[in-house]
Amino acid sequence: AYSSNIGTVKIAEYLGKKSIYNQAREFGYGTKTGFDSSTEPSGIFRDPSKWSLSSMHSIPIGYEISATPLQIAMSYAAIANGGFLLKPYVVEKIEKYDDTIIKNQRNTKKRILSQSNSEKLKSMLTHTVEHGSGKQAYISGWNVAGKTGTSHKASSKGGYDQNKYISSFAGIAPLKSKRLTIFVSIDEPGLN
Repeated sequence: AYSSNIGTVKIAEYLGKKSIYNQAREFGYGTKTGFDSSTEPSGIFRDPSKWSLSSMHSIPIGYEISATPLQIAMSYAAIANGGFLLKPYVVEKIEKYDDTIIKNQRNTKKRILSQSNSEKLKSMLTHTVEHGSGKQAYISGWNVAGKTGTSHKASSKGGYDQNKYISSFAGIAPLKSKRLTIFVSIDEPGLN
């Protein structure tokens, strides 16, 4: 329900860096989603052979990596749909003037979670919205699942700026129909 960096790092140490790296790659981090391969960034997620001694404490809580909003939304969509990583698209279909219809097909990249683990994650994410740090995302009758995030911004001098951060929320709603996957990010909240 609430973030625990210490708990997350302890779990990561138990799993090991190879497992952390492989699972994050399964979710699509560090690779292009395939949405627009010509201009899309892949994000940053270094191979474990390039991790420093502190990486095992930084990476599991979201530092030393970068991800696009689409990568994050895509990973939450996989949790929502029972564990399938899907190739994202914006337009479902195009109807041309001559009644020709061009339709995007649901393109499954691969299964990344079992149905059971997907259900466990949705339950945890629902608990976050109903009882934890994501309470502001609660919508009566919608059964919302999601997670808040906060990260310090990289500094031009190296390391992270302790006075500048990004806040985010990723969520799924309503859970039964899985109609929406939402990612909201606010760059330096409270400054405007």
